[in-house]
Amino acid sequence: MKVLPEAGLPKGIHQLSDAKDASKNVHPHKHVGQVLHDDGRNVYQFSEGGIVKHSRGIFEKPPVVGKNYEIAYSRGQGKVIGEVSQEQAAKAEQKRSRSI
Repeated sequence: MKVLPEAGLPKGIHQLSDAKDASKNVHPHKHVGQVLHDDGRNVYQFSEGGIVKHSRGIFEKPPVVGKNYEIAYSRGQGKVIGEVSQEQAAKAEQKRSRSI
């Protein structure tokens, strides 16, 4: 998918087919980052390890492309915690990179 900077996303070509399915990991984890694309069935999000794919069904209302969301998983079940600011997303990313 080719992205232009109008939506506040990093411009470039992003391969949605390479997205990791977030629900496949049964251990508790979360993803914080910008929504890249919503195809009606899946939502693609930038996250610490690249692009992740979430089932569209975990969102109560349609996600906004370019907005940051925090999504938590436990035993393969996802739950949208909420929308987060750009600053909160950056802090979460820094915290994760320091813990590696």
